[in-house]
Amino acid sequence: MIPKIYANQIITKPNFKFKFLLYLLLISISSSSYSQQPAFPSAFGAGAYTTGGRGGAVLHVTNLNDSGPGSFREAFFTAGARTIVFDVSGVINLQTVIYTEETMHSNLTVNGFSAPYGGITIIGSEIKIGGTVGNHIWRGIRFRNGYKSQQGPYFLNRNCLQYNQGSNIIVDRCSFAYANSQAVGADAASGSGSGGNITFQNLLIGNTSQGMIIGNSNGPGYGGASILRNVISNSGWRHPKIGGEVKLDLINNFSHNWQGRTIRTDAYDFRLNHIGNHYQGGAVTNVGQRSDKKLFATWTNGTMNPQIWDEDNFVSPENRPTDYPSNPINGWYLFADSTFPIKPEWFVRNRLPMQGRIISVLSSSALKKELFQKVGACEYIANDGTVKYYRDHIDEVLVSAAQTRAMTGYVPNNQYESLANDLINTMPSEKRPSNFYISNPHIPEIWFKANVPEGQDHNDIAPSGYTWLEEYLNQVDKPNDAIAVQDVELTPNTAELAIAETLQLSTTFTPTNATNKNGTWTSNAEDIATVDAKGLVTAISVGEVSITFTSADGKFKAISIVTVFPEALQGSAGSDQLICEGATATLTASGGTNYVWSTGETTESIQVTPETTTTFTVIVSDAYDQSDEASVTVTVTPKPEANAGEDQTICNGETTTLTATGGTSYLWSTGETTASIEVNPTADTVYSVEVSTNSCFSTDEVSVFVKEAPELIITGDLIISEGESTTLTVSGGDGYEWNTGETTQSITVSPGVTTTYSVSSISPSGCSSNVEIIVTVAQQVVANAGEDIDICAGTATILTASGGSTYLWSTGATTESIEVSPNETTNFSVTVYDITGTNSDTDEVTVTVNPLPTVDAGSGSTIDAGESVTLTATGATSYKWSNGETGETINVSPTATTTYTVIGTSNGCKATDTVIVTVTNTVEVIADAGADQSICAGSSATLTATGGATYLWSTGATTESISVSPSSTTTYSVTAYDESGQYSDTDEVKVTVNALPIVEAGGNVTINSGDNVTLTATGATTYKWSNGATGASITVSPSTSRTYTVTGISNGCEATDTIRVTVTNTVEVVADAGADQSICAGSSATLTATGGAT
Repeated sequence: MIPKIYANQIITKPNFKFKFLLYLLLISISSSSYSQQPAFPSAFGAGAYTTGGRGGAVLHVTNLNDSGPGSFREAFFTAGARTIVFDVSGVINLQTVIYTEETMHSNLTVNGFSAPYGGITIIGSEIKIGGTVGNHIWRGIRFRNGYKSQQGPYFLNRNCLQYNQGSNIIVDRCSFAYANSQAVGADAASGSGSGGNITFQNLLIGNTSQGMIIGNSNGPGYGGASILRNVISNSGWRHPKIGGEVKLDLINNFSHNWQGRTIRTDAYDFRLNHIGNHYQGGAVTNVGQRSDKKLFATWTNGTMNPQIWDEDNFVSPENRPTDYPSNPINGWYLFADSTFPIKPEWFVRNRLPMQGRIISVLSSSALKKELFQKVGACEYIANDGTVKYYRDHIDEVLVSAAQTRAMTGYVPNNQYESLANDLINTMPSEKRPSNFYISNPHIPEIWFKANVPEGQDHNDIAPSGYTWLEEYLNQVDKPNDAIAVQDVELTPNTAELAIAETLQLSTTFTPTNATNKNGTWTSNAEDIATVDAKGLVTAISVGEVSITFTSADGKFKAISIVTVFPEALQGSAGSDQLICEGATATLTASGGTNYVWSTGETTESIQVTPETTTTFTVIVSDAYDQSDEASVTVTVTPKPEANAGEDQTICNGETTTLTATGGTSYLWSTGETTASIEVNPTADTVYSVEVSTNSCFSTDEVSVFVKEAPELIITGDLIISEGESTTLTVSGGDGYEWNTGETTQSITVSPGVTTTYSVSSISPSGCSSNVEIIVTVAQQVVANAGEDIDICAGTATILTASGGSTYLWSTGATTESIEVSPNETTNFSVTVYDITGTNSDTDEVTVTVNPLPTVDAGSGSTIDAGESVTLTATGATSYKWSNGETGETINVSPTATTTYTVIGTSNGCKATDTVIVTVTNTVEVIADAGADQSICAGSSATLTATGGATYLWSTGATTESISVSPSSTTTYSVTAYDESGQYSDTDEVKVTVNALPIVEAGGNVTINSGDNVTLTATGATTYKWSNGATGASITVSPSTSRTYTVTGISNGCEATDTIRVTVTNTVEVVADAGADQSICAGSSATLTATGGAT
């Protein structure tokens, strides 16, 4: 058996010279043995004949660690020809860049289809391969990396997968997202002429800043390349970027929602077959496209002579340049500051020679149907050795957006890292079972036994020309034809069950990799046993039953015979019982169908009344001749003797204690369960008590006789005003004593405050009674409607009255505080009443309504870039402009079309107006999302962008200003475009959401007139009280009951609470404004108030 080689295993430790010679030998063997054999059956284009790690070591990734034994990083950096397979699925988080420029790391195949369910996803740092390292095959990997910060002076860490000067590279059916630069590239950026034989095919790229780069950006000499049948959805530009003198086939690619441009080339003699591509504009395309809608850009010079063949390229009509594609030159424009013109002779009349293995060309109109199903990393090889389909949520959204032409914006790149990290907990992660590899360490047993001839191994050559390992991995290239069912068996085919037991039957299909393994389960005697839809059998009654499974494919039947036998007889006479002396117990047997008791009775249940503790037996039998004997003991407990005590006599209204004896627990007729209880009946009453011991009980009674007390009634005026008196008269008794000390039937009282009076009397029977009555004293009140108030037109204010217990406003409202919003200056009156409604007083408050100013910022202006203009506002007293300046007139010199807002203020009332300054003849766009803002929870903020002609916010909005109401602190981004849509810039603004304080003023309090009380608020940083005081604690001494309101402020956010201070024993306040006066016009008069403290 050939040993399995893991990524953490080193087979030998030869010296470097030996390793290098071995490496050269492997290259020689590979190039001679595998020439002109495609990398895999569906490999096409310039890189189609890449051999990768064919015939070399097989390295197994067994964990998701960043490094160390069994990790992907260790397998990648193993020298020599090698194929990396995955025995684990999930997310690999690269903490640092994977980088090599050592040629010993060439000859590599990385096959993500080999992973279990969920596949392999790479996040974190980029994979960068420099020097001439090449001969690499990548398949079935999800790249969600390339967003980390720069590592060292050379690694920008902005791409998913990037090659430098390597050649013979094919990347197939991989998915890319979250790169801050391009998703995948192969460019000789150092200026070397090396590189070529590159194929990027069947890739799904989206949510990246850029798509692909190919060729030598710094010079000529680059070889052939092919970009075939890729889908690029929601990615900015570079679809692709073409460098140097590359010979490129750009065939049957689908681009959705690009930004600004798709193709960009350098000023060299490149050759481009631009065939059968589909360009579908989206929301971002529509915002940023050029006015002439051209979407292909090139640098130019006076010596370049490229060749471009344009054939069957579709552009959505609203994004299509005029007369394109009938006149291909109309799709191209000069990039950046190029000045040499694009020449018609560059556009050749015949298709250029294709690179490498030639792919059949699809119609551009057929790409949605042909590409979307299998593009990207969407398949895996399951534990049964067959190919299964799985596409993650990111790819589903990208494909759906392209399929439906969704008009959505891009995922902001500042969210790439957090979205990638979320995948660690959301992507499936599984390991291969322990018996996955048996006969061969690299091919699963189920596939190896079914396909590999006896005596051959994973690196032997199959009839297809591939190794058997490649043949196993290349299953993903085969059509998804269904494999028919040929037979089916059940396990077990016979079984025995007791009644109520269950049995899980399992199916075995021939062949084992049949496509449709569904079917139906039936029982031919459901009264004996039932079977559910998953093959779970449940025994019901004695007998034999046939359980049948019928396959959905082919209707093949398999039968399992199940015999159901009775459960073992378990007779029972029931639980032991405890009864009281003279009581009857019911005994019930169970477990069978026939019963014979020791009493001679043959019924299931019998009744017995033993005088002493007795054990009863029963013989239990069933219809299957089973029998069992059981017994039950009935314990007899004697009754207790109850005693409720002697009869008692009390006066009406008195309470007496009753005490019972004779047991351990008690239950009185009142419902109480203590031995002693207190009772206060109003008439003669008999009380009973149930006394129990050991669940046996007896009862006794006791009588309580009630003698009547005199029924006293007080009459007289119960509500008086201050200074008045009233006569109180009592009746119903023989002699009286008042709480004033008087003993007459009537007394005259003149209380200053509300007072309670009581009187008592004793009857001839010796029973006494007492009655009391409250004389309410109505207090004088002084109304206070509050200070006069100024408000702005269209606003509201709160009016708060004080001085009484209840209120009636001229508006009809009856609350202490009311909200009013008059359209003009208005007097509001309030009448206050004391608690009895006897006394009242009235006061007025004036609400003066000031009009809003009519602010005019003037008409718009148009200036050239670099010029300035004077803006003048009118209609108010003072002004504040959106650029921070104050004053009626300001001078501005914007670099892009800008809207200025001015706020005008008069009499404390504000109004706004705007004016637009349009800037022409400018290309520089400097986006400004405005200063960071802080808002309170539940509030909204207005974000205003400047610096461009049009805008695209991260919310999808395209207006200059947007209103946002985030529930938590959020960063928003905006991209500003110039008028042509060619130039853009992006800025961010942070909206910090501060929580509202939870303000508490404390519980309501009551004080006597003349006292003071300290009120303390909590829950905020600063406070302002309705009486004008500040600070958490204030001391108040109101003359009448009053409600105080406190406003708490934290981080600029406010909340309020109230506390009521009730004043009792108030002194009389009688307001006197003095006698009426007469004066001459132009004179003044002095008015003097008396009767109060303030």
